[in-house]
Amino acid sequence: MQGKNQPAVTRAMQLAVAICAGFALAACSGSENDAEEAASASSDVNLCNLLSAERIEEVLGQAPGQPRAEMSSTGRPICVWPPAEDAEAQLMAIRMAPRSAGTYEEYVEQARQATGGHFMAHEFEKIEGVGDFAVWAGSDDSGVLQVFAGNHMIQVAAGSGAGRVAKENAKMLAESLVAGTS
Repeated sequence: MQGKNQPAVTRAMQLAVAICAGFALAACSGSENDAEEAASASSDVNLCNLLSAERIEEVLGQAPGQPRAEMSSTGRPICVWPPAEDAEAQLMAIRMAPRSAGTYEEYVEQARQATGGHFMAHEFEKIEGVGDFAVWAGSDDSGVLQVFAGNHMIQVAAGSGAGRVAKENAKMLAESLVAGTS
């Protein structure tokens, strides 16, 4: 049995990892030392300890199982929470990387360059009220929220649930993450 959000959340995280892999080719904003410090700080954080099972259930309306730590194709840690009833499925996931853009406009330009011009600005939505700035990539039902806060970019992929669309749930979870990592 697969979790009800498995395909959507997985696709959203794959999209985010692909975008960030491209951004990795473009240097992080700031000095080389800033980039190294951010990379070290990002990799030192245990992502699976940043959200409680209670908070995830409160937001998504579904109890998570035990989180599992994984590595992305770019060597960055990811934490995946399966639904409690299906350890092989994916309820939500978070990923943290060094911050790659100082502003939303800089992010859009990096995305355009990283995708060789295939980037379409209308595929992204600027989200207000979380981090220094945030970007939603996806639809109401699935997607990933990339939050730029301090030296970090935090990605949250979560499905719809508890009467809210995926974008709202990801924002609520990201607000908790930013509060815990700042």
